[in-house]
Amino acid sequence: MHFRSGRDTTPKDLIDFMYKINFLTARKQTDEGIIRKYFEENRYLSSPSVDFGFHWEVHPAYRWALQPDRPSDIYRTLDLSLDED
Repeated sequence: MHFRSGRDTTPKDLIDFMYKINFLTARKQTDEGIIRKYFEENRYLSSPSVDFGFHWEVHPAYRWALQPDRPSDIYRTLDLSLDED
């Protein structure tokens, strides 16, 4: 797989990219509850040299489209109009 620039990608590169665009969030379960971090709060959680103990999850805002109760619900929810320029 390649980025649009032509540079080869690794799974780590894809995680970094999806975290940067807020498709993924960092999640950690603690005794006090769940901690979630977003790219704007901590840009360095996807560092290759340090493990902060976070796992990756799809941002809740996107889950409904990735795993809908009924796939046809996606089309009913979206406003699919043509842009007229």
